[in-house]
Amino acid sequence: MVLVPQVLDVAGDVPVLAAGGIADGRGLAAALAMGAQGVQVGTRLLATREMRIHDDWKARIVAADALEAVKMVNAERVLPPYSRPGVRAEPRSLETDLVRRLREEPEGVDAEAELAGLLAAVREGGGHEQIRSPGSPSGSSATCALPARSSPGW
Repeated sequence: MVLVPQVLDVAGDVPVLAAGGIADGRGLAAALAMGAQGVQVGTRLLATREMRIHDDWKARIVAADALEAVKMVNAERVLPPYSRPGVRAEPRSLETDLVRRLREEPEGVDAEAELAGLLAAVREGGGHEQIRSPGSPSGSSATCALPARSSPGW
């Protein structure tokens, strides 16, 4: 949210969508009050009934506190590029063993093996053990995994 006013200042007539940590109607209202034309909701939608991810992952998103999000340094070793070329951005995740190893001992992480294992786990409905949430744990504003259109505060 902190960047929304700055983006609006340079965007001119280009519509601006706010993103990052928006999980309910309060975040939507704040973004609109700042002048954004809309919002992009990400992690919160992972915790909806419609999303085909493991229920443990959904429960972890809902239980997460905003302070549990950590920068996933060296993510490029196991994930596709997170941002456009020339711009260094680090995704955020909830702490996992892989996230810790990428931070503390990146050279010890076998990138090919980790990526193969991650992809296989995701195809089987898992993957949340390796990387929890591709963004901020905005699910902390949620109280349970409801259908997307009945999320509280929308």
